[in-house]
Amino acid sequence: MLNLKFLFLGIITFTAIQKIAEFFLAKKNEKALIKNGGIVTEERFYFLMILLHACWVITVFLLSFFSNHQILLMDFFPWLFIYSVGFLFKISAIKTLGHRWTMKIINLPKEKLIEKGLFRFTKHPYYFGVILQVISLPCIGSFYIAGIIFSSINFILLLLIIRKEEEAFLAHSDN
Repeated sequence: MLNLKFLFLGIITFTAIQKIAEFFLAKKNEKALIKNGGIVTEERFYFLMILLHACWVITVFLLSFFSNHQILLMDFFPWLFIYSVGFLFKISAIKTLGHRWTMKIINLPKEKLIEKGLFRFTKHPYYFGVILQVISLPCIGSFYIAGIIFSSINFILLLLIIRKEEEAFLAHSDN
């Protein structure tokens, strides 16, 4: 029989590695953008987002590892599909933005908005992917309360970040 708890721990590990890799890629891109005249306009929410996502992954790991909670098969695969869609949205957005993708709000004066890939349909495909992953990871393991709590906090934080991104872009561009 399929060991869902073992698979779930693997998905959590993958998520932790993914978040760490994103952090280092963002730092690399951030340095290059600043070197090329990029302006960091907002750092306040950066630490909160890092803290939230670290707590999210650690909480889901601890819930999975230390609880006798039964993972329901009817939850596992549908939520894994949603998680995977979120992952694909994030990868697509990072690939489309290339060296311009960071975790901080950095503007390159006079640069135009990216309007290819998923950005043709939405301004924030990366954030959509984050929303899907934050709700779905705990729900893969049937930890709905954790999914609701972390999704709610993540959503509020993303609303604040998106507002700051929009303000920063309008202040530093001709678009």
